[in-house]
Amino acid sequence: ILHLEDNLADAELIHALVQAEWPDCRIHRVQTREEFLRGINSKDIDVILSDFSLPQFDGLSALTLAHELAPATPFIFLSGTIGEDNAVRALQQGATDYVIKDRIRRLVPAIHNALIRAKETAHRLTREKQFQDLFEFAADAIVMMNSKGRIMMANQQAEKLFGYQRQDLVGQPIGKLLSAGGSHAPGYHARAELHQEFFSNPSRARWAPARRACAAGKATAPNFPWTSA
Repeated sequence: ILHLEDNLADAELIHALVQAEWPDCRIHRVQTREEFLRGINSKDIDVILSDFSLPQFDGLSALTLAHELAPATPFIFLSGTIGEDNAVRALQQGATDYVIKDRIRRLVPAIHNALIRAKETAHRLTREKQFQDLFEFAADAIVMMNSKGRIMMANQQAEKLFGYQRQDLVGQPIGKLLSAGGSHAPGYHARAELHQEFFSNPSRARWAPARRACAAGKATAPNFPWTSA
């Protein structure tokens, strides 16, 4: 834990509470901007605790630095002078939580919650990265659209198959690709009846509740094979 605190007595009380819950926890107390920077650059910080007002530094500035240097690390304000308006401002600027020193017993639950949220966020970002990699580097062309048939995403194989840059596809109706002549790619051909079937007979399409996918194989066949998910 990196702890920005200038009051030694408060720091000792806080450290005692934290180490009673996590006996092996190491707490590094700092008081100035320079010390805070050295601490956060150590890359061995799970949680940041910060007072709001200090003689040589301030909590909001520390929060800004934390977002720049360690955006995934939970940041909890721990102060006796933060006040409701400043607390709201801190949360709006990205603080994970705040604890009033007069209610110090809330600190341990706040840290637990912050660690759980950080873990969940890390897992979500990992899953999103895995999806992005699978989508982008798939061997097939993939186009994703919304319930209105507007293209939301396209991968690099779709760019090659259809002859469009993805920024020129996003927001366009899927019919742009399913209709005859809808591609700029040489030799590409989509059956005209495919476009009519896709939009005039929605009961035959297996729509997913949120996102719809239209997957195209490599352009080795005369027609554009598609499936709806």
